[in-house]
Amino acid sequence: MSKKLKLTREDLSQYQSLIIARDSLTGQIKEYDQLSRSDHTGRAARRIRSLEAQQKIIDERMEEIENFVDSIEDPEIRTICSLHYLDGLTWEATCIQVRKHSSAAVITRKIEAFFDE
Repeated sequence: MSKKLKLTREDLSQYQSLIIARDSLTGQIKEYDQLSRSDHTGRAARRIRSLEAQQKIIDERMEEIENFVDSIEDPEIRTICSLHYLDGLTWEATCIQVRKHSSAAVITRKIEAFFDE
């Protein structure tokens, strides 16, 4: 179970918050885009560029997390991480999806062991 990229459980836990932040930025960009049509000062265009730069940083971080999960060699750990961290399922729902373990505690122990390696 080698991990090529060095990410932690805390890093993976950021993923759902990054989705929310990215979606918020997308909405703001759309609003400023509409404002920019009547803004002759260029303020809205500058704000759009700033928001797009923030969005790019978020997209890069999300891609880093996705690449890390994809690089996990153990298929069960990869599936668990994908379901819980990327798809946002609870540990209980992840347990149901994996169907191999009887409790969420078993899955969380497996993940803890993986990250403690």
